[in-house]
Amino acid sequence: MSRKIYLIILHNSTEMDLPYRKEGDGVNYADYIDWIPRRLTELRMQKNVSARDMSLSLGQSPSYIGKIENRHALPSMTGFLYICEYLEITPQEFFNTQSSCPGKVMEIAKEAEKLTFEQADHILQLLRDLNANQRNRRE
Repeated sequence: MSRKIYLIILHNSTEMDLPYRKEGDGVNYADYIDWIPRRLTELRMQKNVSARDMSLSLGQSPSYIGKIENRHALPSMTGFLYICEYLEITPQEFFNTQSSCPGKVMEIAKEAEKLTFEQADHILQLLRDLNANQRNRRE
């Protein structure tokens, strides 16, 4: 008996979590259709760009991104790859629900490469403290 993984979206969740469950016999694609526009909106807003400006920068009609975000259309695979390139993230980072701001994580990593060992160790401890504080506030 093979086990398939379902991708389930918590529609009432304020977070962009995509929890996995190992039941059933297929993928619920309707959940992706709801989640992809929300994720695109989140990442576009982090970049501080309007849907219209992003559409035009991609060489598309002014309403291109708006139609995706409002669930009137989905991008083609090529379109999706151009969207990721514009957002300066990989497709893997687009779907990585553990990171709410993948572009910033990449920026941090690039800057961290320039640090000495001691500086990097201090930054790592600071990040751990920030994450611990955030977890404590949720509890």
